[in-house]
Amino acid sequence: MKKVLLLAMSFCMLNAGYSVYGGMAMTKAANSEAMEGMTDEFTPSFTVGASMDAGPVVVGAGFSQRVMAMKMDMDGIDWTSKGTHNYLEFWAAYPYAAGPVVLYGGMMLGMPMGDATMSVELDGVELMSETMSGEDANRASLDYGLMFGASYPFNDKMSLSAGYYLGLADIADERMEGDDGSTKWNSLMVTAGYNF
Repeated sequence: MKKVLLLAMSFCMLNAGYSVYGGMAMTKAANSEAMEGMTDEFTPSFTVGASMDAGPVVVGAGFSQRVMAMKMDMDGIDWTSKGTHNYLEFWAAYPYAAGPVVLYGGMMLGMPMGDATMSVELDGVELMSETMSGEDANRASLDYGLMFGASYPFNDKMSLSAGYYLGLADIADERMEGDDGSTKWNSLMVTAGYNF
């Protein structure tokens, strides 16, 4: 039985369509209880990965850099805090052809990798920049959320996609005291893909 299952999986993988993608991601950490005068801003970063057709769905794995930036402008003082985190992402999406455009929707899981960096600027002058690892990074071990968007194929090999990721999990480690559970990742992504 194991041999039959492995043979079937091998056959499916050999006949599946594969693609790679890469592009820009605008990310932010949306906090519903931000202090007055403080705003969460979308910050440019990048995303790369690969995907495979798996029956009616497409599954993929990728790497992205997520940046949380907070800005405060009070009494003429411009204060900015920025945290950069690296994530390994696994996703599954259901594609739906609507003419030449392919719409998709699905779920994504993200796991933080490596160290995080944090910087603070005051009126354009960097006051602090440090690397945080382990519990100091104050990150939850798993992120999850919904993803949806559209893809436009230029030909059989090349396509351009635009999508949105809506995080559903709290970013902060639940072991940290005082966490209000209201900060979640949001991302806008524009990527180019190549099909094999």
